[in-house]
Amino acid sequence: EDGWSWSFTDLDKYKDGKEIEYTITEDAVDGYTSEVDGSDVINTHEAEKTTVEGKKTWNDANDQDGKRPVSITINLFADGEKIDSVTVTAKEGWSWKFTDLDKYKNGKEIKYTITEDAVEGYTTTYDGYDVINTHVPEKTEVNGSKTWKAETEKSVRPDSITVRLYADGVEIDSIKVTEKDDWKFTFKGLDKYKDGKEIKYTITEDPVPGYTTEIKEGYVIENTWTTVPPPPTSDYGVIAMIATMIISALGAVFFKRRRKKTY
Repeated sequence: EDGWSWSFTDLDKYKDGKEIEYTITEDAVDGYTSEVDGSDVINTHEAEKTTVEGKKTWNDANDQDGKRPVSITINLFADGEKIDSVTVTAKEGWSWKFTDLDKYKNGKEIKYTITEDAVEGYTTTYDGYDVINTHVPEKTEVNGSKTWKAETEKSVRPDSITVRLYADGVEIDSIKVTEKDDWKFTFKGLDKYKDGKEIKYTITEDPVPGYTTEIKEGYVIENTWTTVPPPPTSDYGVIAMIATMIISALGAVFFKRRRKKTY
């Protein structure tokens, strides 16, 4: 209301014949320094500063799928208004800092917030000024089936077979397969990637007596019957077999009698 000005009036100019020297001081003002220039006073306050800093946490199984980007972008907002942004990489340890920020505006403390530009394949959550990016490793499955070929009868088939699963050449699982399964099998919940590279899944089958095994494309196992078929079991086959035995026996008797007659 006084325009921050003052006046002392009706002051004696002299004392004991000497002109009086008038000076002023100001009581301390919290947060300010004071400088007197003649009868004027200058108050100085350095605007308080603050810092916003944070770090990135990658929740992606150590980048198992190889989806982690080489950089991210963090945006800084003051009371909802974007005022700055920074590009962050592994070189900075995935951390950032905004410095020399005004703490107040028009006497009110400024509310600083951050956002991160979307990272493909990740979801983003915030903990204060820290950012957590989550990527769930992609899964896959191996589905296969068994085909039986060139059999004389199904009775020669085993009750079950064993299929083994390999990831990049290393055995990781096995499964027994039966006719009840319609000779089909599935390995589920398999990681699709390792160290950023897609895993190559292959299968083998434990040897099946009497059969050769071939793994076709698409995890199809083809077993082909190779053993010589057993003797026929029809009535004609039995008769033929008995006749053969009788002829052989008669031949042996005739040969024996002939040897005796010779001697």
